[in-house]
Amino acid sequence: MKSFRIGRELEYLAITLPDREPESYEQLANYDFFDSNWIEARIEIAVGGFDACYRATLFRDDFLRLRDDLRKLYSFESSEGSFSTMKNQLDIEIKSDRRGNFEAICVARDASDGNSLEFKLEFDQTEITPMLAGLDEIIKAYPVLGKRFKP
Repeated sequence: MKSFRIGRELEYLAITLPDREPESYEQLANYDFFDSNWIEARIEIAVGGFDACYRATLFRDDFLRLRDDLRKLYSFESSEGSFSTMKNQLDIEIKSDRRGNFEAICVARDASDGNSLEFKLEFDQTEITPMLAGLDEIIKAYPVLGKRFKP
């Protein structure tokens, strides 16, 4: 299983994707961009008195943007980053104090009935390296399929 985790040891949000068989690059070229890039994920949350998990449908391309934002946060090139899913099931807004401390405001949503949980996670710059490693594993195991349509 591939996983991305944000936060600290006791308070965190984790996105876990099931293992899958690698596909040849010849097969990847035949996929439709929009229809073929959805992934079923398990979202686990441990924060304050809450300990929960739920299933969400995520889009492969979203992980690329989060990785780029985290790299910019790590190098202090930017003081903000984000992750928003296409189906509005998870939003993460990360802000830096530019001294190596970060705060992530997260909103987890149930797609079926609109319930949500909003929470805050804190972490420091040293924790970004393992986050990037997790994202790199996800991106390698789940490459974006097909070509993006450009009008």
